[in-house]
Amino acid sequence: MAKTKPGTRSVLVKRALFTCISVACIIFIFINSGQSGTISGARSAAVTEFLAGIGLTLPDFVVRKFGHLAEYALLGLWLMLTLRAYTPRTFTFLGWPLLVGLLTGVLDEFNQLHVAGRSGEVTDVLIDMGGVLIGMALGLLLQWLAGIVSRRTHRRRAAKEAGN
Repeated sequence: MAKTKPGTRSVLVKRALFTCISVACIIFIFINSGQSGTISGARSAAVTEFLAGIGLTLPDFVVRKFGHLAEYALLGLWLMLTLRAYTPRTFTFLGWPLLVGLLTGVLDEFNQLHVAGRSGEVTDVLIDMGGVLIGMALGLLLQWLAGIVSRRTHRRRAAKEAGN
């Protein structure tokens, strides 16, 4: 099977899909930050209670900060996969997902300044960036593993064809 060349239908579909998922992550983040402090607090309390129910007791503050980290890790992962859909030279262009992650975090905290019962915190931007970095690292790991699987599959196929 021939490699897919840039501009072919499957590459364009992959680019569009990954870009849409990345945008959906950003929208999800802004929807969460647009919720009032009361609603956000109730959601965090529900997660805290769930965790306590399975034997993991964490302060509400930790649950809230982990929520930031997790949603931005998801964003970082999809930004990294999106970058890879556009170029094989991911290390050359690592600044783009970092910039998008940083801008999303800053705008997210700015948005919270205008929401009742919420505040914008510089520490949250740092936590958000930590999440983006974790997600990007996970994306790089997944790409590396996919490359190993792809190379092994290609070698097996070539060996099988050479044996025929």
